[in-house]
Amino acid sequence: MHALVAHLRQQGRTVETQSITRDGQSWVVLVRRFAPTTSSEFDALWAQHPANQPKGKWWGKETTFPRWVQAYGHDYAFTGHVAKHVPFSGRVGALLEEVQKFDPRLNAALLNYYDASLDHRIGPHSDNVDTLVPDSPIASLSVCSPGHR
Repeated sequence: MHALVAHLRQQGRTVETQSITRDGQSWVVLVRRFAPTTSSEFDALWAQHPANQPKGKWWGKETTFPRWVQAYGHDYAFTGHVAKHVPFSGRVGALLEEVQKFDPRLNAALLNYYDASLDHRIGPHSDNVDTLVPDSPIASLSVCSPGHR
């Protein structure tokens, strides 16, 4: 992780890191405006969001989650929904391949699309990590429509 952060900083990117466990083994790395770098790249990435928002069970009740979700590399299951994966491709694929240079165990990512005009969001939660590979990186990318905060 430290090599990735150093690499990103050498590229002139602003990187924020925060340990999220007491043992310092889990981190959140925030790189704002990592990609896309142009309006046309953003528009192309935004156009790739799935047509439908995911549906699943939340506290035993059927719900539609307020965002679009796309898995890359491997399917990702959460709260009664399975986000079917697509292969690494395009700008997202390039980003993930760049991260893989620093940790080749990364083989999947989840991309969340948030549209401010639709009040898309994600609340505090915890994921079930029982099916994940121990000590492997987790990549979650967020794409927000202009004006989203």
